[in-house]
Amino acid sequence: MGLYFKEVVKVEYEFIRKKLDCLLEIAKQNKLSVLDKNEILKIVNNLEKRTEVQKRRFCILYNLYVNQKAQYSLSDIAREDGVRPSAVKQSVARVRNSLVNMDDEQLKKLFKILKKYI
Repeated sequence: MGLYFKEVVKVEYEFIRKKLDCLLEIAKQNKLSVLDKNEILKIVNNLEKRTEVQKRRFCILYNLYVNQKAQYSLSDIAREDGVRPSAVKQSVARVRNSLVNMDDEQLKKLFKILKKYI
């Protein structure tokens, strides 16, 4: 694999990561519609290589549950789960990385949602 190809892949990965981070920040601020939250939840729940605990922590941190009233921090989630905040952070990072690396069709759905809010 040539250096040029590696650089192109790196740039594409960073572009996807930044767009996803933007969408997640909007979600964290509770600015997504119920429909959009449900679409993201469906995508997250279909991640095969992630555990239910990882997915739940991710969804709580980014305020993706429709009935969620409060905003939770890593420490809040850790306290509820009886673990350290670093364990929650690691769970969330794994789900986020899975989203960044998922297939183009699913990424298009997320980017379509993001486009409504920027």
